[in-house]
Amino acid sequence: QNGMRNGSGVYRYQTGDVFEGQWTNNVKNGGRIAFSNGDVYEGDLVNNRKHGQGRYRFLNDGDYVGSLLLACATARVDIAAVVLSMKANG
Repeated sequence: QNGMRNGSGVYRYQTGDVFEGQWTNNVKNGGRIAFSNGDVYEGDLVNNRKHGQGRYRFLNDGDYVGSLLLACATARVDIAAVVLSMKANG
């Protein structure tokens, strides 16, 4: 519609990442992102950012399930640190 993505769809990025989910006026608003490194995020997205409830599955480092607050692409490092800390302490 008017050259903008709306509704359900799949988008494959040049990086190899794949988004499958909901679009509203070219903005991702929930779904699944499979990253080229094997990690997967499934959950809420608000204005293209991970926000709300979600599950981040790391190929080699386990899972994080819970809330995210406006996490951008660089948040993977922060989430990985939380997961590793949780493993070490629990």
